[in-house]
Amino acid sequence: MSRLLRSIRYASERATSLTRQLLAFSRRHMLNPKTVSLTIALERTRMLIEHSVPESITLTFDVTEDPCPVRVDVSEFEAAVLNLVVNARDAMPNGGTLKFATREVAFAAAEEAPQGNPGRYVELRIADSGYGMPPETLARVYEPFFTTKEVGKGTGLGLSQVYGFAKQSGGSVSIHSEVGRGTRVSIFLPRSRELPAEDGDPLAAVPNLAKPATILVVEDDAEVRKTSVAMLQDLGHQILIARNAAEALALVKAGDPIDVLFTDVVMPGGMDGIELARQAVAVAPTLKVLVTTGYPGHVELLRNKFAVLAKPFTRVDLELLIRSLINTADHGAEAMRRDGAAV
Repeated sequence: MSRLLRSIRYASERATSLTRQLLAFSRRHMLNPKTVSLTIALERTRMLIEHSVPESITLTFDVTEDPCPVRVDVSEFEAAVLNLVVNARDAMPNGGTLKFATREVAFAAAEEAPQGNPGRYVELRIADSGYGMPPETLARVYEPFFTTKEVGKGTGLGLSQVYGFAKQSGGSVSIHSEVGRGTRVSIFLPRSRELPAEDGDPLAAVPNLAKPATILVVEDDAEVRKTSVAMLQDLGHQILIARNAAEALALVKAGDPIDVLFTDVVMPGGMDGIELARQAVAVAPTLKVLVTTGYPGHVELLRNKFAVLAKPFTRVDLELLIRSLINTADHGAEAMRRDGAAV
């Protein structure tokens, strides 16, 4: 029965991810829109882009110095860019070129403007030198669940998410593709009249760590695991990797110093992230635990037991929680030392 329940929960989390993308497609899902510089947002996504493609693919960036203010949900923006990067990567298995460019464009006529609204827009263009698509495929790319990839290689929701993101943000998407000549995707977003909010470093308000943390990342999805590891390495942490709970528990039992266990909740193999966390803490009581989940119900369920990071999350979200966990532990240890000295 417990195995059946874990299977059901695993399927539920996958369904949640698909539902979130379908809601984006239907323009019913917007987490936190705010005015940001598209130039800066793209630069911050660059590290994730670089870790998502092999060395055989050359990346070029032709980005305007203009801050290009747009009102978007940053997490959805990053998801849209990474969806396009993954599609481009899969279209260039033998290598190629992936080009990023930004510019301001103006639409004077309603019939040409995104959603019929003339005005100033910012264009983000992503072009690859891959296989390209025939007209019959191009005509269906926004359809939810339509994919030309092998079974298990794609959900068919990547371009649906991109489409939904652009529509939600008041813009549009244009795709041009020819077989043998690659694909070019342009996302048009309304240029905001607001200035981007003061973009101070949110990490500056949280004490830095005395030394890089050693973090055990546990994630069965290769793409998600790669992105999380890239974020943490970019922040300077030392990383250990496990594909499932059994591998993770073996590393903990080996006795190597680990500061934080960072694990997904739902995983295959008979043990979920919560049970892994319980067993790991029993072995190493000082181990700090951070769990991540895309299922909203899990967040409420787990709160006050382990630290929870809801998906999708940003690099800053992740680092803030890690610093909080480790700094709290350090302060607690220091207090115990003081109390012991007083006695």
